[in-house]
Amino acid sequence: MFEPHIIESELKLKMDALFAYRHFPTIIGPSYNENNDFVKRLYQLQASIYHLDAHLEAHWNTSENALHFHWTNMQQHLTAFGISENDVENYLSHIAKYQKHELDLRKGIFPMKYDMEYFYFYKSCDVKLLRRLIYELWLDDSKQFGSLSDWRYFDLITEVNDDVEDIFEDMDYINGNSFLLSILMEGKDATSQKFLDFIVNVKNKVKKKIHVEKRSFVQSIHKLTLQNADTTIELMKKNLTLLTEDKMMSSELFKHINFAKV
Repeated sequence: MFEPHIIESELKLKMDALFAYRHFPTIIGPSYNENNDFVKRLYQLQASIYHLDAHLEAHWNTSENALHFHWTNMQQHLTAFGISENDVENYLSHIAKYQKHELDLRKGIFPMKYDMEYFYFYKSCDVKLLRRLIYELWLDDSKQFGSLSDWRYFDLITEVNDDVEDIFEDMDYINGNSFLLSILMEGKDATSQKFLDFIVNVKNKVKKKIHVEKRSFVQSIHKLTLQNADTTIELMKKNLTLLTEDKMMSSELFKHINFAKV
């Protein structure tokens, strides 16, 4: 039940980029390599999440059988880490929320109805899940790399960056890309201002944290967050310039969504 548009070699490169961008190799340390069993399991779990996402983005009318298949696949890859079946639901709860947001598109419930921080918190569900496994099972909850909550604003900014960067790629699919959806429904200018305000607000929160933060690694997380925020602002300006009316009108989202429901 894997979608034909997913090419395994390209999927591997996508996961390489994701892991590097989210600094998993840094956290795992010198043992990080493709022959490491723990790293292999991370890749397998991430692949199972991507395959679920591929079904959601390829079908306006999703299949219950396919969704069940992908959830069973994710659960099996999660229990491979030694997570008990009783705890699986807890570990996958953010994935469930993400899926709900994606399926809600079919009901006329769009990302713009949510607070942006709330929406992007759950859209970074896969990264949060894998990092949680790294911290709990690989680092044994060591505070060497701060705590999971120290990555909150980093995840928000990098997830916004993903939407901005993937805007042209996502036009071919049914994807809850809040940046693209906002442009289609609210226009370029309103979207640009809304996303800029959000990024600046996150930057201001991070700057306050840097002033009081004593831990060097956590300071580095905050500095990376600020750098990625500035990169995202510039990328947003560039992609808005490249985005034409014809491209927007030809997107799969524009074809499927009933704007009268908003």
